[in-house]
Amino acid sequence: MKATWRFIGLPLIGLMPAMSTTAGSWDQALTLPMTVEYDSNPTFAPRNPEGVARLRVSPVYGLSWRDGRHDVLATFGMSLERSTDSDTSVPRDDPRLGLNWVRSTPTGEYGVAARYEERSTRAAEIDDAAFVVADATQETRALSGHWDEALSPLLRVRLTGDYRRSRYDNTQLQDYDEFGAAAHFTRLFSERTQFFAQMGAVHYEPLAGWQSTSQYYSATLGAGWQASPQLTLQLNSGGRTWLATTIV
Repeated sequence: MKATWRFIGLPLIGLMPAMSTTAGSWDQALTLPMTVEYDSNPTFAPRNPEGVARLRVSPVYGLSWRDGRHDVLATFGMSLERSTDSDTSVPRDDPRLGLNWVRSTPTGEYGVAARYEERSTRAAEIDDAAFVVADATQETRALSGHWDEALSPLLRVRLTGDYRRSRYDNTQLQDYDEFGAAAHFTRLFSERTQFFAQMGAVHYEPLAGWQSTSQYYSATLGAGWQASPQLTLQLNSGGRTWLATTIV
């Protein structure tokens, strides 16, 4: 049996004054979220589990620039973690970096984003694959892009693509690359009613080992109706499939 309790401290937010220029304006922000959690069975031991308490502090500094057409946001963060049992839950100092650029147009926008982060495999593998391993590090580099455009007053399309590169310092885990793409179409029938369709695909490619390359496909059709400014009703249906293609 496993139980986890968390106490999340209110973020401490420091907003610095904006700096304006003739070309645009700069804004800065600093957040300092703090979390205290207790995990009654971090190793999923079948009997006589020993709990561990963790303190996590995650400062993030953000710097943004806007000029009415371009939005640029850079974030610099750390996830600092300490525990009552450093053998089970090792101390961590994980960096997190991000850069996002968006260009607005009269009928939509397009942009790209890059991200780098390190995470504990204890948390990452539980989140991604429900797999329990010894505490180590997952290093992720990601690049994504989007294009959002109103093709007409009634039809809008959004295309997205992303690449994710994950590496581990634990030989129990498989390094992999992941590529994804999706398309979302929205058709307005009235001011309150719309129809939408979404299609997506993900390609998973391990770099070595026994695992197979895989493809994941999904599709969704739906409709929405805005009953009031505070209430929107939505009905959708879809399917998904995961296919292994090549043994490596």
